[in-house]
Amino acid sequence: MPIVEGPGDVQATPVLLRKILFDRFDCYDIGIATPKNARGRSSLDRPGGIEKFVEYAALTPNCGAIIVLVDADNDCAAELAEQICSRCKTVGVSVPIAVVCAVREYEAWFLASLHSIRGHSIRGGLALDKDVVYEGNLEALSGVKEWITQQMPSGRAYRETSDQVSMTSLIDVSLAHTNSRSFKRLCHAVEELRSAMLAGSAAVTPF
Repeated sequence: MPIVEGPGDVQATPVLLRKILFDRFDCYDIGIATPKNARGRSSLDRPGGIEKFVEYAALTPNCGAIIVLVDADNDCAAELAEQICSRCKTVGVSVPIAVVCAVREYEAWFLASLHSIRGHSIRGGLALDKDVVYEGNLEALSGVKEWITQQMPSGRAYRETSDQVSMTSLIDVSLAHTNSRSFKRLCHAVEELRSAMLAGSAAVTPF
């Protein structure tokens, strides 16, 4: 059961988790429920916020595990994950929980798999030119959504509610795993939850 920040994540996260399960772990027997939408990270940050959503997620029928996926924005992803983990541990649910903080934002994972995304059409037109490249530390870029818009044809702009799921479906899991430390953490989190479910553990990771 994912807990996410907004409507774009609600659509895209199940697609991404299934891709990781299928492509990286050859696992087809774990279902991904419709994520719980926090409608902004502020809802999770406020006192009792993340705790309420964890309790809510755990009540979902057949919930075997919970993954909390948020954008770190300008925060240190490791420190933010540690804070969220500490709060999740106070809830005491009987299923494992994994916390993943995308460095900067979810869309940075598109940069990590740019070669598999560029040159494809979404919403009836070319999303990114086939020759688009990003040079530099992809996890240091602030304003990834804006950068993606700048690479789109004139008159088009990145729309989180429609383009996030389309671009997610084009991610090459192996490529993103190689190029992004936080995507590698996401893959490891999926592996941790899968192992914990098999072992009957209720661990909270990574801290």
